[in-house]
Amino acid sequence: MEESSLRFWIIPVICLVVVIGIFASVLAYQFNVAMPNAVVEMEELRKMSCDQIKEKNAVNRYWSKTNSEYGNNKAKGCTDAEMAIKQAEQKRIDKLLADPNSLESLSRDLKKFQDLYDSYQELYQTHSSEAKILKQNVTDFENQINRIKIQLSQEYGVN
Repeated sequence: MEESSLRFWIIPVICLVVVIGIFASVLAYQFNVAMPNAVVEMEELRKMSCDQIKEKNAVNRYWSKTNSEYGNNKAKGCTDAEMAIKQAEQKRIDKLLADPNSLESLSRDLKKFQDLYDSYQELYQTHSSEAKILKQNVTDFENQINRIKIQLSQEYGVN
């Protein structure tokens, strides 16, 4: 009977020791590796530029949840700032384009005119070369008709 009760307690005690060992190693990892790395990472995050923080945030590998939240917020702030700059620039360009005498408006109109001119120039060159070919064909045809008329009048006396 003693043997079976001893066997009964051996398995739970071994499991308890294994669980305590795993728990101790996880805690040691957290205190010795993760927490110091999270502090170093936070300092690096504070020094990063917008491009660097976006790149880091795209990978989304942080040492702590706090660092992850800070990185997400900083990346969102960078994106919001870029959007605000783009919107302000677009408003400025729209305002300049609304003035018909501004350099931007005149440049835009010149570009449109140049594109239109280039497209018509291509069409003109195409039609011009086709007209030359057609004129040459008509001339060749008329010459052929004249030769046939001359040949008919010489051989058969037909005008």
